[in-house]
Amino acid sequence: MPVESPSLLPLLTDVLPLEHRPLWRKVLRHVAGWTLGLMATGLAATLLVWMGLHWFILPHIDQWRPEIETLTSRAVGVPVRLGGISVQSKGWSPKVELRDVVFLDAKGRSALVLPRVLATLSPRSVLALEPRFRQLLIDGAHLEIERDAQGRLSVAGLPLQSDPAQTRPGGLNWVFRQSEIAIRGASVRWTDLQRLAAPPLALSDVQLVLRNGLREHAMRLDATPPADWGQRFSLRGRFQQALLADSGDWARWSGTLYSELPQADVSQLKRYMKLPFALEEGQGALRAWIDLDGGRAVAVTADVALRSVAAQLAPQVAPLALQRIQGRLSGEKRGDTTRINLSQFGFTTEAGLEWPRSDMAISWQQAPQADVRAGEVSAQRLDLNLMAQIATHLPLSVTLRQALDQARPQGVVEGLGVSWEGPVEAPSRYKVKGVVNQLAWAALPAPASAVVTPPASAASAAITTPPPLGRPGLRGATVDITANEKGGRAQVQVTDGVFSWPGLWEDPDLPLTQLSAQLQWRIEPVTGQEGGPKLTVELNQAQLSNDDAQGDVRGTWTRVPGPPGQANPGTLDLTARVHSGRADRVVRYLPQRMGVRRYLAGALQGGRLSEGVIRIQGDLKDFPFRPVAGTQSAKPPA
Repeated sequence: MPVESPSLLPLLTDVLPLEHRPLWRKVLRHVAGWTLGLMATGLAATLLVWMGLHWFILPHIDQWRPEIETLTSRAVGVPVRLGGISVQSKGWSPKVELRDVVFLDAKGRSALVLPRVLATLSPRSVLALEPRFRQLLIDGAHLEIERDAQGRLSVAGLPLQSDPAQTRPGGLNWVFRQSEIAIRGASVRWTDLQRLAAPPLALSDVQLVLRNGLREHAMRLDATPPADWGQRFSLRGRFQQALLADSGDWARWSGTLYSELPQADVSQLKRYMKLPFALEEGQGALRAWIDLDGGRAVAVTADVALRSVAAQLAPQVAPLALQRIQGRLSGEKRGDTTRINLSQFGFTTEAGLEWPRSDMAISWQQAPQADVRAGEVSAQRLDLNLMAQIATHLPLSVTLRQALDQARPQGVVEGLGVSWEGPVEAPSRYKVKGVVNQLAWAALPAPASAVVTPPASAASAAITTPPPLGRPGLRGATVDITANEKGGRAQVQVTDGVFSWPGLWEDPDLPLTQLSAQLQWRIEPVTGQEGGPKLTVELNQAQLSNDDAQGDVRGTWTRVPGPPGQANPGTLDLTARVHSGRADRVVRYLPQRMGVRRYLAGALQGGRLSEGVIRIQGDLKDFPFRPVAGTQSAKPPA
């Protein structure tokens, strides 16, 4: 059986004392009667007003034109002029037709011209004590949008930026309280007094639909730009506002704004807005989404398909010319965290270099007016050679640009992941992982200033003056690396590559038919020591071969921080086993600073080495070392 909900009156009579129950019954009955009476009176009054509007006012509304102009001007906030008014009073929602409606700006100029407005009046107008329409249909309107020299915006004479301490103009509140506004066949002109060199931008055949609810607003704008701008474009948006906020307080809305330009000349943008770089050329299609939170743009996503793009990112660098750009770019800023993502993004330069479409993301944490304190970088694929060439078009420091020019890096990085905490130059924590295929960088000889001329008395010394060591180089390597602030590991594979070290060997280029090695290193802080942390590098069972020899190498190099200003090459404990090799090529692998090279060059004329062992152990600042007694040498050549 259905259960009846208890009414308030029996509930109160049950809990009240017996002597007060009759009094409360009377009070509640009177309150209920007054409430019902007020509701009935209000409904009747509303009905009478609405009927009076239908029968007495609307049929003669054109006679009330001056009063309507005054009331409308007061409601909107700018002077309004009406050319004529007519009414079709059929049904409960009469239709009002307005002709030649003109909104004037502060200077008395026509800011909005409405040749014909068809409005369906809503019964809510009686309760709101202002005109409310179920629909406003506007044909052939002309709208003026202007930014003055101080940067203040106005639309149809209505200011969009005002002092927050002042009440916002009521005109926007009235517009965004209407249920639906539709504009057909309109024209819009944008005038920017901050850019006097830019002519006014005129849009034709503008179609606009605006729908408003209690807390929601939806809009769509389609317009045709000038012929040199491109094809017809579209703007759409859905927004929300706080329940108790003014309807016209658009600067605090939240939602998404979408724009679509199927064909546009993006270089026209530089004439009407300030860009962070000089955009000279660029044509193609563009779609963009802007997420707003409280009136602030917190995320932007753009799909681009552009061609013939030329941009100069800084005055001191050459312009970057690209044949095409395609992919999705997105950026987001929430709090102190900024994220930038590139999805299936690729391009081709005018020189014919192609960056295949791939994914990349970067994020960092940075408080206002402060340095970056943390960040992350991930990339599906990075072409080091192409990055180095594009770097010439980026506003980099002179030191970094010179380093890239000298190193000439090559290779493709896949699965890159980098994260750090602290300053970018000296992070307190970091993680790096990735695989580099066909890695190469150029060796660099020591500068001429590093060459020291030996004294004449040293000419007869057994050990010649060591030449300055340059920077090593490598070609044809595949490296799988994982590292952090405490150390890391790297698996190195080389096939038909070259290892170069200017100054170490007489011929700096060492061919490598095959090389397989695993490197591990540890970084340990040393308390009370200057000169950096203790660094230990272990080479585990490196297998190598070329036309001269085949063997394996293992060893450990350690550098302990020493007094500042003193050379500290570290200590080395290395064991190399030669399984097979040419005896006459031994000299080729001995460092130039070893005086015995001259003797061995004449002594070893031929033969084969087998199962030889080379052991180096000691402080490298004392290299070459004296032979250790009892050390087993290689078997003599056959």
